[in-house]
Amino acid sequence: MSKNFLGLIIAFVVLLVVSFFMYQKWGGDMNVPTDNLNTSSESGEVVRGEVVAKDLSMAAVDGPFVIYIVTEDGRDQIIHVSSMGLLLCEASDNIENIENIKVGDIIEVNGEIDGAGNIVPCASSAHYLKIIAR
Repeated sequence: MSKNFLGLIIAFVVLLVVSFFMYQKWGGDMNVPTDNLNTSSESGEVVRGEVVAKDLSMAAVDGPFVIYIVTEDGRDQIIHVSSMGLLLCEASDNIENIENIKVGDIIEVNGEIDGAGNIVPCASSAHYLKIIAR
């Protein structure tokens, strides 16, 4: 094996290890209480709020797109949208293109609450993520 090829393999493995630890440290680490969410439906939790930030960086390591909102009642809420598996989601046709969502937009989401309190629109065809106002 040439030194260049071996160096390339080592660099790739290091990149994978660093990416894994970065995801473990920052991916989904922000716990949000799940009590008093805006509304609940048979298909999941429905929340409306203003987008205050968007983080697409975890998609590089197969993590979710992350949207941070402040709900109508003033709470912080995090929305996780699948990046790599979006087309496999039951709700894929009902999820707004993440690139279209901008800071300041009012959005509404219907999805499940995960273990960290994030809303995840994916498991049901009734789930959605849509822009209500710009």
